Amino acid sequence: MQREPGPTRQARQAALVEHICELWYPRHDGAWLKAALLDEVLDASLREALAAAGSDPQARLAVHRQIVQAFIAVFFRDNTSEDSRWGDFMDASWEPRVGDEPQRCIDAVLAGAAERIAEIEDEEAAARAAAEAGGYLHALGQPALAGLMIDLPALREWFTHGLWEGVEPTWWAPAPDEYGPPEPAIVGVSDELVAILWLP
Repeated sequence: MQREPGPTRQARQAALVEHICELWYPRHDGAWLKAALLDEVLDASLREALAAAGSDPQARLAVHRQIVQAFIAVFFRDNTSEDSRWGDFMDASWEPRVGDEPQRCIDAVLAGAAERIAEIEDEEAAARAAAEAGGYLHALGQPALAGLMIDLPALREWFTHGLWEGVEPTWWAPAPDEYGPPEPAIVGVSDELVAILWLP
């Protein structure tokens, strides 16, 4: 009996991108991840620029910077809430990150999210204890984090491995500006997709 072939790498990536885009996230209590297939982001001029860059690393890096800006300008704006830091990202100067810098950026996003989640959980535990002691436990509403995407290990796995499947993307993070270091955010760009992980 012949085994059925499994889904191709591109099919797995497309399915993961679709799954990520269907998730909704806590407003300020967790990390956010959004991704898009490159075909959804590239316009004709970017396609031409990417083809013209060929295998020249510097030319490709310049095009990837443009892809980051196009992704933020259109896809990110259209697929996140109004308070998603879109303006900050549009105004940011996105710089390439190499070596261990991408991992430090990812760690910073997820550490900030873990801290916010822990604060909410502590507040809710204290409120629950007070309600239980006061006999009004039944009056408490749904937990603030109920049903929301706060699975930080899953976000890390998707953003560092699942989306790229062995391909090393170029990594981009916002540069400090006159107001100091930005809130953590990082974008990855490959020949197949672009994704952003950020702290809202």
